[in-house]
Amino acid sequence: MAKDVDICTDPSSITNIIDEYLRIHPSSVTVQDNEGMLPLHIAARDIEEELILASLLAPYQAGTAIRDSEGRLPIHHAIASSNIAVFKPKYLEA
Repeated sequence: MAKDVDICTDPSSITNIIDEYLRIHPSSVTVQDNEGMLPLHIAARDIEEELILASLLAPYQAGTAIRDSEGRLPIHHAIASSNIAVFKPKYLEA
């Protein structure tokens, strides 16, 4: 019997969705919200999966140097939310 995969929680499924979305809308990774945050800021704060962070970091590595409206970089969000262990290796590769 095949194992069901929950596409909402499976990191590889989420990564595939992000990759396909970015293929269709590549500039969306550079769009800042009303707080000046890129998708990378939000992911660094909220996502604990290295694959997902890598999907957002790869197409826009310059995003690591973009500050939000409060002057914070994505790495600051990762530190504040205890996601630094996941974010730091990918951040250092960028």
